[in-house]
Amino acid sequence: MFDSFEELVHELRDQLRTREILELTNQSQREFLRQRELELDALRAEIDTLKKQKDGLMKALGWDECVLKKYSRLSLIFTLFCMLLKEVRSKVSSSH
Repeated sequence: MFDSFEELVHELRDQLRTREILELTNQSQREFLRQRELELDALRAEIDTLKKQKDGLMKALGWDECVLKKYSRLSLIFTLFCMLLKEVRSKVSSSH
């Protein structure tokens, strides 16, 4: 397979360098993913906070079952979802 000991050593050194590069790349990718997970956790926490604020606002406005029956539940849910989505998008764009 290899004609000489030097060729074998050269091939093994090349393989070692390749492995080291792959390990560094792997480590870098793991760090990148860890950062993304932290960002996702922060966004999830922000969504929870926004949901709590929404619930508090609805309670403060007196939006109980009677009011919800007057207006379409689906329309209200869609409107609140759009408000939450807009808020989340603004948080995401401001974090970049």
